[in-house]
Amino acid sequence: MTDANDDEQRNVEYILLAEFDIDRGAILKHQYPRPTGADDSHLAELMLPDGAHARESDWTMFFLNQKAPDDEGRVASDGPPLLYVLNLVRTKHDKEVRRGAIVKAMAVCTRHRFIHIYQAILMLALENYYRVPTVDTLAELYKSVNQMDLSCMPQLSRHETTILR
Repeated sequence: MTDANDDEQRNVEYILLAEFDIDRGAILKHQYPRPTGADDSHLAELMLPDGAHARESDWTMFFLNQKAPDDEGRVASDGPPLLYVLNLVRTKHDKEVRRGAIVKAMAVCTRHRFIHIYQAILMLALENYYRVPTVDTLAELYKSVNQMDLSCMPQLSRHETTILR
């Protein structure tokens, strides 16, 4: 399921899908194109925060592969890169299901700091997943976002980012 050239820089590293199961709780149903290496139950809990069922939709952001600084304040540069995760959780009310609602969350994991650029396509993809709940929906999103031309997206230095805050 992975791309032929796994070493090339991608816009998005992973697409994740979590859902709430009335019997099992929050579960991570899909990771595309491969597992992230993070704990599945932890990811599911981050993607489906408490109270998500009380809202029609909500956005959350979190990080994967954060590294803690050592005693001297340095952060190791080895290991997997820091990933920014943009997550959309959606509740669809349905009287036919046991709990009265279906709660699903879809997330993109990227090295890019400007994750808001993925909001529109993530909304469309999650809506599509509700209609066609297969891993193919995630594969289509993965392929689409990795074909986007982001060459005009700014690459700000740490100092530039600080100034803009």
